[in-house]
Amino acid sequence: MPEPQCFVFGAFQLDLCGERLWCGHEVVRLPPKPFAVLACLVTQAGRLVTKDALLAAVWPDTVVSEDVITVAMRQLRRVLGDQTRTPHFIETVHGRGYRFTLILDSRVLCDQHLNERTQQRFASLSDIVHKLKETEVKREFLL
Repeated sequence: MPEPQCFVFGAFQLDLCGERLWCGHEVVRLPPKPFAVLACLVTQAGRLVTKDALLAAVWPDTVVSEDVITVAMRQLRRVLGDQTRTPHFIETVHGRGYRFTLILDSRVLCDQHLNERTQQRFASLSDIVHKLKETEVKREFLL
């Protein structure tokens, strides 16, 4: 079975193929490194991901300090609306690493979420087209 490429948690959807984070129907701007950190954590949901593992995965063959992880985590928490002291998504395991706290059923939830979003977009587009046609008919009638 192929690895899941989409994960849904709360109001968010993480699309690994498209390298995008969605909140509802809006794309959330997230720099590449924090995105990669989030991807590492989400794909290991429920498990401790050590700082060394994050450094090796996100900053391979690069000499950096653990401060880069702290900066990335700050950006992620701000975007996700998460708190260090009362985490909803990302738990800090002091001195060791981080854990994405939600266990995900990624394949089912992602497919369902994508289908709902696609249906909503088509419904919205259909409404727009219908309204445009109505406006055109009214305009022709008035001329």
